Amino acid sequence: MTTGGSNIGGLRELAALAAGGPAKAQAPACSWLWNPAIGALRIFFGTCARWTILGREHIPPTGPVIVAANHFSFLDPPLVGSAFTRSGHVMAKRELSAGKAGWLMDHLGVIPVTRGEADVDALGMALDCLRRGEVIGIFPEGTRGREETHALKPGHRGVALLAHLSGAPVIPIGIAGSDAVTRLSDLYHMPLRRPPITVNMGPTIRFQRYDKLPPSAVLTETTDAIMTAIARQLPDSYRGVYADRC
Repeated sequence: MTTGGSNIGGLRELAALAAGGPAKAQAPACSWLWNPAIGALRIFFGTCARWTILGREHIPPTGPVIVAANHFSFLDPPLVGSAFTRSGHVMAKRELSAGKAGWLMDHLGVIPVTRGEADVDALGMALDCLRRGEVIGIFPEGTRGREETHALKPGHRGVALLAHLSGAPVIPIGIAGSDAVTRLSDLYHMPLRRPPITVNMGPTIRFQRYDKLPPSAVLTETTDAIMTAIARQLPDSYRGVYADRC
């Protein structure tokens, strides 16, 4: 998700929300389907993959949290949701909520995001959730890569904007091994292959809270810091453009 200058008025609305103003719209609430869905996913990953979760001790039991992870596979959002010990909202491409599975996305609290632009409505929903002490999951790269060799791409600044306007701690997560499943057809082979998949949660990191839009240089610096923290939770081969900073 970008935060370019094409919607300055919308970004100022975010700053007003961070300062205590009313929310323009609220994210879909997680319904009773959350726990059954997460339970089913945990059984699936435990059975069809060699699934390892590291760093759960870093998850705060209460309060707002931003969960920032790399994105190599369509399995990454359910992997993060299944590994985390608290329910929350995941920011995902709008096409998922507009398709046949839209009703399920709504029941699971997914915040639809228009990719390739500064989607201030989605950011506003996420900021409102954080203001209420909830969990937000975000993939700063914006989209999963289509390359045969998966590695981190530059992160967008939406995650930095949320961190500064909310004051919420950020948990960097590195997901390794999910790139073995990049097509729906790969799911059929998972029970036999049982690919190793690791969800590695790093220590929380905090950034200065702003009640107005942070300077552009600050957003860039914070984005780089978050992406570098994600890279540190990944094996060397996955670190991509952030390898040298680790």
